[in-house]
Amino acid sequence: TDKTIRSFSLLPYTPKLQPVECTWPLLKESVANKAYATLDELEAALIPRCQWLNAHPEVVKGAVGFEWIQRIEHRIN
Repeated sequence: TDKTIRSFSLLPYTPKLQPVECTWPLLKESVANKAYATLDELEAALIPRCQWLNAHPEVVKGAVGFEWIQRIEHRIN
């Protein structure tokens, strides 16, 4: 199986073509409607959420699993 990594340039401001853009709501859930006095406090609030998302890849995949990405993934694997 070909395991070559291919890079494609994307146009700017194309969130539907950049799956990572869909992860922001997953991160914002943990800090929404809260105020933080310092960046350290904000970071302390985000770290557990990032760790949880890392441990639950199905949640992230559900948020970014555009049908066209899944087709590509199935062809590669």
